[in-house]
Amino acid sequence: DEIIIKELEELINNYSDRRRTKIIDEEEMEKEKEKEEEIKKERKVEVVEENIVIITNGFIRRLDKIRKGKVDIAVKCNILQKLLIFTNRKAYWLSVDEIPKERVNIKELLDISNNEKVVAVVPVDDFNEHTYVAILTQDGYIKKTSLSEFINARKKGVIASSSTIALARLFRDGEVAIATENGYVVRFKADEVPTYGRNARGVKAINLRKGDNITWFTIGKGEEFLILTKDGYGKRTDVSEFRLTNRGAMG
Repeated sequence: DEIIIKELEELINNYSDRRRTKIIDEEEMEKEKEKEEEIKKERKVEVVEENIVIITNGFIRRLDKIRKGKVDIAVKCNILQKLLIFTNRKAYWLSVDEIPKERVNIKELLDISNNEKVVAVVPVDDFNEHTYVAILTQDGYIKKTSLSEFINARKKGVIASSSTIALARLFRDGEVAIATENGYVVRFKADEVPTYGRNARGVKAINLRKGDNITWFTIGKGEEFLILTKDGYGKRTDVSEFRLTNRGAMG
């Protein structure tokens, strides 16, 4: 016994230090967890501040709020999101926090060729295979493609359609509405939009009249359209005033 006691005393003298773990009961543990969750929420609110990314004449920048001036494309996003950027043929993506607050040529961030033009920017949280982007071409074809197909797009880009892209939007349930330069609107159910891969053109969404062009495209649910003209006039119109048709109508 004396030998054991002596050895234990030696261990205490040689290796004793303050306890590194804290013993708490279940109630204290729950309080600790709640406190941690609150801290996480506060940090998330601080980090996930809203930003506006604008593209003008091939230049891109990130702003805290919209300002006066000419803008080709403007999207609201947050610092944790990624921007899926579509040109007339390809798709690229950037993290929002990679975009500087000073105006830079978008070609400094992405390998966009001289014959490409940015036509749409879609903010996404991730590249989930069950989330889709709807792509509309200039000749009136539409498809939805899984975001997972664009995960490798990054700076080099990937082909997004076999035809020239007009616009792209995050796919949502509800209805699709397409407007043309000459004032025609086609409205049909979103479940008529099939899923295709990146290289496909899709199916006919609108039958364009000769000389007419697609100018606007939305997808989702709503009760009114805000319609703007080239010369600066605007009006709100009930969605019900535009007849619900099948895909491929002339409007």
